[in-house]
Amino acid sequence: MAQPARRIAFVVPEWTTTEDDPGPQALVTERICAALLDVGWQPEVFTPSDEPGTVDEDGIVVHGVRRGTAPPGMAGAEWIERVVDKSILAAALRKATNTKNLMASTRMKDRRAFFALEAQARTLGDAVEARQQEAPFQAAISTEEGFVGLHVPSRRSRPHIVRLTSWPHEWAAADEDTSVGRRRLVASQMKVIDQAQALYATCAVVADKVSESTGKVVPVVRAPAPITPQTGERRKGLPRRFLASCGTLDRRHGAETLAAALPLAWRTAPDLQVVLAGDVDPERMAEWQATWGDDAEKVTFVEDVGGGDLVAIAARAVALVVPALADDVDEMAQHALAVGVPVIATRGGGTAELVEPGVTGSVVPTGAPAKLADALAAAWTGRWGVPDRVRWSGPVRDAMEPVVAANALLAFIAQVRDDWTEPAPQG
Repeated sequence: MAQPARRIAFVVPEWTTTEDDPGPQALVTERICAALLDVGWQPEVFTPSDEPGTVDEDGIVVHGVRRGTAPPGMAGAEWIERVVDKSILAAALRKATNTKNLMASTRMKDRRAFFALEAQARTLGDAVEARQQEAPFQAAISTEEGFVGLHVPSRRSRPHIVRLTSWPHEWAAADEDTSVGRRRLVASQMKVIDQAQALYATCAVVADKVSESTGKVVPVVRAPAPITPQTGERRKGLPRRFLASCGTLDRRHGAETLAAALPLAWRTAPDLQVVLAGDVDPERMAEWQATWGDDAEKVTFVEDVGGGDLVAIAARAVALVVPALADDVDEMAQHALAVGVPVIATRGGGTAELVEPGVTGSVVPTGAPAKLADALAAAWTGRWGVPDRVRWSGPVRDAMEPVVAANALLAFIAQVRDDWTEPAPQG
């Protein structure tokens, strides 16, 4: 029987042309697809879209499916919940537990989001199956993020492979999120992981954690690196010289560690300037500023910033700071290294695997403000021995060369197919 064409389906929560501000998943998938296209394979992307339909984007076929919505019957149930929520008993319970998560509005928002993701995953799975009947794929690759692959069935003629971007339980713990909504999300993410015929990760931190926790084999297959990032124009209102942290500014991404490290760094580098670019809880930012006192004026906060602006900020920094407690490979760190900006990373994230200490940056212990402060001061004063502009190289970077990364992924898919294939008609 003839083998199916050299075609691979990618099921992703976002894509570069379907989102106003595409995030890391879109950017990484686009690089993977472009690399596969260059070595003679046909990637097809299935992604939520406000404008459903199929388009050809420079050789990459993109199937936009309608975004998921909550069931229509939820409106009546939510009305009853709002009435109950106004009762004296509900108010007393919120006061006793000191939590806003018992508010009807919070519960409804979480539920709506979850049911919308569930509906979306089902629509994506149906779209992949419909396309499979028209033109079979050699593999379908999804991710646990947004559990978009939940309803992509595993076929021996077309294995379902999950590219892991996290270990859901650890990520939720690092976010200190114990809400019902997060527990539902984690449970669905775990279901995607359990159902997959094969797993892989793009960094050892994630691969090792999932392998240790599940007993499953999780190889590392690197994603292509950004080659020529679009650094954009210099953003106005920034210091002439600064260290930068770009992205989500929350606990898991190490923002609290960085906030605690700054006063220590200012002791030895009093003129140190920092730019924090990304989303942050206003109350948390106010707490940090109160802790910094007069030194708070040395921190420039940039909010409502898109991915292109983040790259532009990172590209002009003395060094990019990525102090994550738990994370995959940071997208901005890759762009920074690609244009020669050194990176300060922590061992808790996959970004540390990209950095060669003393050559392209430094790596410090996770969640250690004093060690991070030393690294910040050393980078600012030039005492760390790292060039102002670095050349990103080494075994990991070599594995992220687009052609190398594409061939490694194809070899992994071939291995999975050999393990699972049985005589059966395609489709």
